[in-house]
Amino acid sequence: GNQRLFVETAGSLVPDAFHHESVTVVREEDGIAVFSGCSHSGILNMIDTAMARFPGEPVKAVFGGFHLIGLPLFNSMAASLEKIEKLRRSLMIDVAHELRTPLTNIRGYLEALNDGVLPPDTSTFALLQDETMRLVRLVEDVLHLAHADTAQNDLQIEDINLNELLSGVLENFSPAIDKKEILVAVEVQHVPRMVMADRNRLTRILRNLCDNAVRYTPAGNRVLIRMTLKNHHISMDFINPAGDLVADDVPFLFERFYRGEKSRSRQHGGAGIGLAIVKELVEAHAGSVRAELLDDRARIGFQLPQQPSTE
Repeated sequence: GNQRLFVETAGSLVPDAFHHESVTVVREEDGIAVFSGCSHSGILNMIDTAMARFPGEPVKAVFGGFHLIGLPLFNSMAASLEKIEKLRRSLMIDVAHELRTPLTNIRGYLEALNDGVLPPDTSTFALLQDETMRLVRLVEDVLHLAHADTAQNDLQIEDINLNELLSGVLENFSPAIDKKEILVAVEVQHVPRMVMADRNRLTRILRNLCDNAVRYTPAGNRVLIRMTLKNHHISMDFINPAGDLVADDVPFLFERFYRGEKSRSRQHGGAGIGLAIVKELVEAHAGSVRAELLDDRARIGFQLPQQPSTE
């Protein structure tokens, strides 16, 4: 970023600052050092420098209009920024890992075509198209996840017929449901016809949960979608065979790129982003998500606070 960091300490920081490429010294006078070009890592560098150079001394700083006073607050700020930096690096590594597999496959097919090992027929082009679409879906999921992070700031709340919305989503998945001969049952218990929510975001929530249930349900099995109203909260759960999902996986199902059993997502084509998007969008509506194992079945769903309809 280009915001300036002002640091007041018991002495000079400038000699140490020259060792950090992440900040630029603007000036220093009367114990106050001014730095520019401060990224998260730049702030961390100068915090670490101040704490190491003047151990136990009070430190004052201003960054982006925020006044931070005292060593404990610096420790807290440093920990928070370090966590953000680790999450950013982890996300970049995960995305790169997901991109590498389809790109490697596409490269292999193209090299084989070029060397005459694979014939340029319909089957080969279908393989190339599958890998290309896998890339497209991954990029779209990452974009949806980025937008979900800021969804709370621009929700377009309106009256929505929940049954109609779910029916439309299931209709879109009917080819996959029919292909696997899955029986989908919907159970509704005292849920109001209309709910207040953002239509596009609620549609995405239902699509991702439906996709997850259909994707991991073996052919010829059953998916139960249960809607209930309890304690002024509307709940919707997707219940389907757990397959190779184990109890240790459950707390992490809504984490970004979490895979659990490594072969699980590879076999079914998931990237581990869909449920993370669900979590972000549900929480943007002041709701919560949940997942649990019920014997040999998985229950994954959400609840939203009931809001009065305008109808």
